[in-house]
Amino acid sequence: MTLSSSRRGNPPPRRGRIRPATPRPYHTRTILFWLVFGLAVAASDGCKDPSSPCGSDWTPVEYPGRHGNRVSIPQGIWGDVWFWQGNFMPNCPTGTITAVGREMRIHELTSFQDVVQSQGAFFEQINTPLVATAWADAQGFFQVKLPPGEYSVFAVEDTLFYANRFDGAGNIYPVTVDADKVTGIRFDIDYRAAY
Repeated sequence: MTLSSSRRGNPPPRRGRIRPATPRPYHTRTILFWLVFGLAVAASDGCKDPSSPCGSDWTPVEYPGRHGNRVSIPQGIWGDVWFWQGNFMPNCPTGTITAVGREMRIHELTSFQDVVQSQGAFFEQINTPLVATAWADAQGFFQVKLPPGEYSVFAVEDTLFYANRFDGAGNIYPVTVDADKVTGIRFDIDYRAAY
């Protein structure tokens, strides 16, 4: 006994002329429904969704603006200094990022052999020559003219020096300045942040 093609899950063969499928016209009510639905979704704040795993009072982390448009030097380093504080875990981060003013110290390229480390990214003493000092303003912006070369950048935090980037050769916050160029950095001070 053989099963017919329709019982095997395949449609029965068609007989006669096959008509091409024609698109179904949209009715005014359908179009109006989707238009209103789309506007409602666009107007709602997705982060305030009470069914969100973050809760109805959660708001996304806001980042301060960058200030590259304020650079007025022909060569050197410019940067924004941001202070990170709080929870930045991937699910529902609640931390804050604030642009801050700090004293920024630019030294000749500095490695771990050239410093006395305090704890983590803090240093008690830097034993390479200080090349320049700059002050980040209240918006976190700083700039400093420098000759071409390789430098290390530190922020002064109370009585210590802070830098949290390192390269594979053991250099601390290395920045390269090329001739007739200004190198931009974002200096993150994040010892009070959890990731």
